[in-house]
Amino acid sequence: MKILVIFTGGTIGSSSSGDYISPDGGRPYKLLDLYTQKYGAAAEFDTACPYTVLSENMDCSYYPRLLAAVNEGLSAGYDGIIVTHGSDTLQYTAAMLSYTLGLDCAPVLLVSSNYVLEDPRANGLTNMAAAVDFIAGKYGRGVFVPYANSGEPCRIHRGSRLMPHQPFDDCVYSFGDSHFGHFKDGNFIRNKDYSEKNSGIRYEIGDNCSAESGVLWINPYPGMKYPPVPADCRAVLLGSYHSGTLCTESESLRAFSEDAKSKGVPLYLTGASDGQDYESCREYEKLGIRVLPAASPIAMYIRLWLESVSKSTLGMEVPVGGDYAGSEKG
Repeated sequence: MKILVIFTGGTIGSSSSGDYISPDGGRPYKLLDLYTQKYGAAAEFDTACPYTVLSENMDCSYYPRLLAAVNEGLSAGYDGIIVTHGSDTLQYTAAMLSYTLGLDCAPVLLVSSNYVLEDPRANGLTNMAAAVDFIAGKYGRGVFVPYANSGEPCRIHRGSRLMPHQPFDDCVYSFGDSHFGHFKDGNFIRNKDYSEKNSGIRYEIGDNCSAESGVLWINPYPGMKYPPVPADCRAVLLGSYHSGTLCTESESLRAFSEDAKSKGVPLYLTGASDGQDYESCREYEKLGIRVLPAASPIAMYIRLWLESVSKSTLGMEVPVGGDYAGSEKG
């Protein structure tokens, strides 16, 4: 079994010195050394490193480089590809790869660690082992994220179903808890409640992407004042309260929607689910707000970015639907 490991930095590729954690040029290979020491030579690993960065410093200009490295590995016929990545922006990169690679490629797994590898609390080696076992078992195709929350088995998540981290919590969850499956006692157990269907959606991005996405993402809070719509804004993603609502009585929101309309900037809302709505939601249409299907907000943010930069864009006027490029919940 041949696996390409693409190092990109993050905590899993860093070392701790004093009060700070910093990327370490030799650290990525420490992961492979530790894996081999504990699990043996389960695979032949080749390596690549398109860049090294702490994931909080990621911006959109890194995505083409990573995608090119992954596509090169896929063309070379590896059994699978492992991308080491920091946990802060893990969900964003996983969604980007999901929407650009689709469902039918060799397995691509993003592996991160909540602490540096020497820390006894670190889950990086566990996540790495799950990635290798997933590839070896041929349990799925497309993009996945193996991640072991504290005290829990290592779960395998679809790349675009990851929810944002909660503050002060390094746990990873899928939208609607719809993880793909998990490992228990060395065996992979598929989640019987998981479902998906092929949406046939894939995006292509060029070699040069600007650092900024052009998508303004705003989350509500009581008494908020909406900012002016930036001149270079391509789309606005509005977060919502847990019931899919906003303060639609806000004069600031009304002024914001008029500003967006005058500049030709579409407004989208994430966080709403199917079912009965509150009466405040009646105002969405008047305000020009298009409600997205229930999905990970991060996935919707990435998809809006891809809609605007992709060579195969569907166009910003097309309502964005589905939680996975190539896969929607059945």
